[in-house]
Amino acid sequence: MKYLLMFGWVGVLWGQPTFVDPHYTADLVYAGDGMTAIDFASTGQLLAIEKKGRVLIFQPNGSGGFFAPTVFADLTSQVNWSGEAGLLGLAVDPDFASTRHVFLFYSTDDDQRITRLTSNPGFTAMEPGSELVLLSGLPRTANFHKAGELRFHPLDPETLFCSTGDDGEGIGTSGGIPLVQHPDFYHGKILRISKDNGQGVSSNPFWDGDPTSIRSRVWAVGFRNPFRFTFYPGAPIPDLLYSSENGDSTDRCSWVLMGSNGAWSASGDSGGFLNPPDPNHHVMQTLPRSVLGIAIADSGPFAPGGPTLYWANWLSGIRRYHLTGANLDTLTAIPEDSGQVFTDDIVGTDLEFGPDGNLYAAWSNGDDSTGGFFTIRRIRFSGVDPPVAAFSTTPNPATGPAPLMVSFTDSSSAPGSNIASRLWDFGDGASSSATNPSHTYTEPGIYTARLTVTNDEGLVDSVSQTVTAYRTVTVTLGGTVFDARTLPASPLASANELR
Repeated sequence: MKYLLMFGWVGVLWGQPTFVDPHYTADLVYAGDGMTAIDFASTGQLLAIEKKGRVLIFQPNGSGGFFAPTVFADLTSQVNWSGEAGLLGLAVDPDFASTRHVFLFYSTDDDQRITRLTSNPGFTAMEPGSELVLLSGLPRTANFHKAGELRFHPLDPETLFCSTGDDGEGIGTSGGIPLVQHPDFYHGKILRISKDNGQGVSSNPFWDGDPTSIRSRVWAVGFRNPFRFTFYPGAPIPDLLYSSENGDSTDRCSWVLMGSNGAWSASGDSGGFLNPPDPNHHVMQTLPRSVLGIAIADSGPFAPGGPTLYWANWLSGIRRYHLTGANLDTLTAIPEDSGQVFTDDIVGTDLEFGPDGNLYAAWSNGDDSTGGFFTIRRIRFSGVDPPVAAFSTTPNPATGPAPLMVSFTDSSSAPGSNIASRLWDFGDGASSSATNPSHTYTEPGIYTARLTVTNDEGLVDSVSQTVTAYRTVTVTLGGTVFDARTLPASPLASANELR
């Protein structure tokens, strides 16, 4: 990932995101410091981790939303957040109501580690002193390619899956094998460990009889930076995940079976990374860098026409694809999207479907990711059609000498819903939320007046018209004007000047 590229997005996040399908809309859940991952507890809370080292918890408000967050745990004194390092992974125990366990992946000055926190009985904060280190010593030489995803497989609530990056040195070799492909090194791997003690499990593909060995914890090999991965949710497929991974100049979304080899090596993107020899690691789609969150919907409005995979990218929003093929190993374009991105206005460092069926997107940047403008957004589907914005002006057309007063009359409609709000942008820096406002343009110029309407489902439409205010001046010409035949010309008494 290249976090520093993201500063250009700051001006976008406060606006209303647009979607290729206007039946979708997005709500701002929270704006704060950069959040690398989110997860939902079985008890209804939303948890989020800040890259700099804090865990936030959002309590449900009883109306489908959340109250402002409180700090569940503060690990900032332990976390090194330089570059792409930091607090990177979060997984809430599927049996959180009973165990009260929260799992974290973070970078320190010396290593990366997986730890477990225990919540207090009220599910508001961690029990003091409850942090337990499950696995330490994960690669921490560089400040990039840290990966750090944590997830539970839907069929396996007792083991924890984790991703590790190559740490910038995984292309080195041992016995002629790249470290990322060697099961005796943690670089560039998917791990699967016991949630109780961090040890390997006997059903892992490289199990050697010693639960404390590296290879006994390894589930798949050959990755560069598998920043995020997910599982198929509806009828979960054993021993399969989908990874979102950063390559050198090209990134990939892969169908990954247990024990497979993703083929990252010193040869970079051209060395099998984009077409691994192992048929159990299948690259379904590639994109320019840098890809981020990944999530799958198997039914409902987020799965139009069948299972749908959502895939985020730093500089091009969120894409979606139909997940097809007998083994659900092929991504195909969704015809309704016409080759466009699902939305280009939302950054999804992490994507998660909530218990309400909506898609949530969290955003972070590099280093400490402070500033207060990073967001969690909730993407919703509305069954009604979006509103249709329309208005008329008096005078019509809206043209005349400055100062020019224009009366605006809203004629918008909202099939199956109601207009909840209006925003008039008069094009000269002034605005209004009135239904039928009037506005005076004091200076000559050509202005674009825009009306944006939002219905009570949160769907948006806008329309604009041109307003022209001109200045009238009198021009007096002296002397005599002759044409080629020496005939006198009529004097020009006055003219309109537009500037």
